[in-house]
Amino acid sequence: MLMSKFVRRAGRWAAALVVVAAAAGCRPAARTAATPDDGVPLVITNHDYFDVGVYVQAAEGVQGYRIATVTGFSSAKVTVRRSLLERGSSLTLMLHAIGTAYSWTSPSIVLYSDDVARLDIYSDANGDLHRCAFYTRSM
Repeated sequence: MLMSKFVRRAGRWAAALVVVAAAAGCRPAARTAATPDDGVPLVITNHDYFDVGVYVQAAEGVQGYRIATVTGFSSAKVTVRRSLLERGSSLTLMLHAIGTAYSWTSPSIVLYSDDVARLDIYSDANGDLHRCAFYTRSM
């Protein structure tokens, strides 16, 4: 009698385990690849010596959201989430040359679905970023 109770309990536990395993197998697969709706591509090219922090500027006077740090004489491609864009389509960047007091805020650009934002970073010997260029290209 004692053995039959044990067998019944073990059977119930085994059945519960099968149900849990089956339910776990039915969940959707994890996302692995980015889709075009995930954000806006931004290609950054740093043409000078200083490492530069790149921030999305949500509003004037508000601290930006850092999206990249681009080392001197290098390039980077990042994806800016659409939730960081002003009104869903306008992008303003703020740059800071690391190790200097210089920063630069780009003009706002409106991005359409087939646009790639491009940022060319140019600085002088002191890290002044006033020569930077921010523009769009169609894919």
